[in-house]
Amino acid sequence: MNKELQDFYKSKHLEFGQTSKGVGWDNENVCHTRYKIVESLIDEEPLTIAEFGCGNGISSLELFCYDRKRKYIGIEPMPFYFNAAKDFLGHFQQVRVLQHSIQSFYESYQSTLFSKMYGYDYAICIGVFCLKLEETDDKYYEDALKSIAQMLEMSKVGLIFNAFQDCVDRKDPEQFYFNMPRLLGDLYKLGYSKIELISRPNVNPYEFFIKIIK
Repeated sequence: MNKELQDFYKSKHLEFGQTSKGVGWDNENVCHTRYKIVESLIDEEPLTIAEFGCGNGISSLELFCYDRKRKYIGIEPMPFYFNAAKDFLGHFQQVRVLQHSIQSFYESYQSTLFSKMYGYDYAICIGVFCLKLEETDDKYYEDALKSIAQMLEMSKVGLIFNAFQDCVDRKDPEQFYFNMPRLLGDLYKLGYSKIELISRPNVNPYEFFIKIIK
């Protein structure tokens, strides 16, 4: 993660603390709705969920930590969010919080011991592929697709994430917008064709949620 992005989130954390705004979500109700949409896409029980980019853990608590039938792994690269999430969620017996990026978790996962300890059924990413700031679209897409492939490779069942699609009237230069035909085509090239797509939910008119099954 580049320094500009880290500085953005650190300023949110320092200003708003252990709240949804503290991880960059301006509307707490909309943030909760996003997690409810992800919840509705998960059918299997019991299972282990790995959330990449769990932030301070505030949004994950209700949906993924109270259910003792589930195990939850919160994965967060930024130290201030990692410490906040560990303090907030670490007392749950079925919860683990790790300081990793997607890339560093993937590299550690090549170890048999690590993969046995932290194997998961579903990976979820909420808001991870939205904010790009100054990075170019092509570089951002290349990195995002690599991360998606890595999370899917490690999962036993699949991946759920949200993002914005590029059928928009006006683009925010700091946000990233996926071209849906390109994304679906590249997922197919990676060998994934079992895809469930929710486009234009009542959260944001250009937001989509995608569930990819192995």
